[in-house]
Amino acid sequence: MMFSIFCRCVFPSVLVIYITLSMMLIGSFILISFMDRVEGFLFCSSENLIESLQNSTIFCEISGSVYYYVLLQLCLWWFCHIAILFWKVVFPFHSNRPHRMKYIHAGVVFLGLLVPFLPVAASLATGGFIITAFPPLLCASRNVEAAFYALALPVSILIAIGIVMLLVVFWTIRKH
Repeated sequence: MMFSIFCRCVFPSVLVIYITLSMMLIGSFILISFMDRVEGFLFCSSENLIESLQNSTIFCEISGSVYYYVLLQLCLWWFCHIAILFWKVVFPFHSNRPHRMKYIHAGVVFLGLLVPFLPVAASLATGGFIITAFPPLLCASRNVEAAFYALALPVSILIAIGIVMLLVVFWTIRKH
């Protein structure tokens, strides 16, 4: 039954399923981190607090990487969904060619899965991830500039352009 629901989803609605699966992934990491709040074995690399802050654990590196990857992936898939809606509403005569949709779907999946690896790799290359707050739930990039250019700037740009495209879609629908 569940498989038939996934098979009937057509592009671009299947992007909502991708977004939901990504949210479930980040939710599982937050849940694991939340369950470890008492013992602290996942984030603490030593008995000494200062040493634990300076040296991150493997779980901290993995959870920070997954957090950055999933957040970028969510924003990118949301932006692609808005861009396809923009294309279908603003240019309706060009979007009525269904044979192009499978190539666009493949391109969007390719972008959504591979492009977020680049900022995550940049964050790992510039120092990795550390605990930023106590009790820890997620780890952030050790280098603040890398965190800005790898996460905050791309997310802000995608959201800003997506909102403008959404406003143009609303204006086009209202006009007709």
